[in-house]
Amino acid sequence: HGAAEGGRCGPHCPARTGIEVAGLEIALVGINHRTAPVEVRERLAMDAAAADAYLRAVHRLNGIAEVMLISTCNRTEIYLASCSPDLALDAAAAHLLRSRGVEGMSQGAFYRRRGGDAIASLFRIACGADRCCGSRR
Repeated sequence: HGAAEGGRCGPHCPARTGIEVAGLEIALVGINHRTAPVEVRERLAMDAAAADAYLRAVHRLNGIAEVMLISTCNRTEIYLASCSPDLALDAAAAHLLRSRGVEGMSQGAFYRRRGGDAIASLFRIACGADRCCGSRR
């Protein structure tokens, strides 16, 4: 159910600006090679089983209609659709730290993007424009 139908986000989603579908806004919270040292990135990186468990748990959080995770040695990013993106990003980041056993870790290295900025970030990753290493031949 989408937000317009009174689904996961509730019947009274606040108005949002930017790119929206049925009252949902795309948002991103994550870390990468520019914002966190390798020791932090290694603690937050997930294998397939951990990623599956994380996604299942986060998708059940109130206000998160859809969720996607990118987890590599150089980045961990959570993309989500929510009618309350700020609350959803807080919940997703907190659950990430809990699920990786580092609840006390500061969220200072996390970046957040919403709307078109979050979508543009995903496209930069998909086309290889945002990787830490030089181009591949």
